[in-house]
Amino acid sequence: MKKYYKFEMNVKSMSILALILVTVFMGLFYKRMNYIIYQDYKQITITFLLIFIWCILHELIHALFYYLTGTKKENISFGIALEKGVFYCLTNQEITKKGIMISLIAPFILIGILTLIIGLFIKSPILILLSIFNIGGASGDLIMFAYFFTLDNFLYTEMGEPTSFAIITDKDLLKAKHFGLNIIDYGKYKNNMFKVKTEKIKITKLSWIILIIFFILLIYNFYF
Repeated sequence: MKKYYKFEMNVKSMSILALILVTVFMGLFYKRMNYIIYQDYKQITITFLLIFIWCILHELIHALFYYLTGTKKENISFGIALEKGVFYCLTNQEITKKGIMISLIAPFILIGILTLIIGLFIKSPILILLSIFNIGGASGDLIMFAYFFTLDNFLYTEMGEPTSFAIITDKDLLKAKHFGLNIIDYGKYKNNMFKVKTEKIKITKLSWIILIIFFILLIYNFYF
């Protein structure tokens, strides 16, 4: 009999892991980061703009690998919830362990580890910085990847929320360890019970306010 387990991500655990990752990598490469001290307002604004673009790229890579591993385009959606500190990409389609594992780790490797190595090789401080922020921003992905690695085959799906997901399996997951993840519901699974209609792109009201203020400051710093 298939069971479902609905998980909620522990934002505190994600934040702590992100802080540890950024601190460790900044410590390792702090000599390459000295340029930040000498930035003027325009350079700082450009840096924040690039971080914003990098966050979007992170989610686009998730989406690409969802698609490449079998998720239909219409079942992929995006969102920004800055009050929760997240950009996100969701699927409301049930996908395999292979599909979610590849999608989770792809941004960490491609625009985290790989670009960090490239940045060190070409001596690009900004590329190093962006890579380190991406590594920290992948804390939730890494928590999920580490837990899923310990599980046998299962199906994975999301329900339109950036910090929750469901696992469908015939195994008992209640006794398994899952750092940074809390089981908030479980029971007998029925076909497509988590299928929900989601907006293709969802941006919260507070996120719109923050983004508008940011782009006003961006324009001001460039033209005044």
